[in-house]
Amino acid sequence: MRSAASKEQVEAAGGEMVEMSLFKYVTVDIPNALHMKQTNYFGDILKADVVINVPIAKVHDLSRLTLGMKNLMGLVRDRPVMHAHLSQNLADLASFVRPGLTVVDAVRVFGFERSHRRQPGRCQKAGYGCGQPRYRGCR
Repeated sequence: MRSAASKEQVEAAGGEMVEMSLFKYVTVDIPNALHMKQTNYFGDILKADVVINVPIAKVHDLSRLTLGMKNLMGLVRDRPVMHAHLSQNLADLASFVRPGLTVVDAVRVFGFERSHRRQPGRCQKAGYGCGQPRYRGCR
């Protein structure tokens, strides 16, 4: 669990937080998938009344900007396998699980410097001016 405070807030709203134990993963077929036709998926999510997805905006070398779809990778047991065909696997996964609500945390955007070397980029904090977003280094 992320924190006791988060758990208390979820329970106060009538929800339930559960731990993602390995024994709770089930093998599922993804009916309309083009590449990832089967995966081991966190079974409890399939029983949920509603899925609320809260990703952090990030830049990723393989999928450019990652938002709600890449955050769903956390529900897949063997995440490294997804990277081979990441863009298509994310689309396949999104065709299987559709959150009722996705709220993107874009207060800070984590990215990669565009260079020939893969290296973590600087955190960028979103700001607004003249109706256009602008970014500056986080402090």
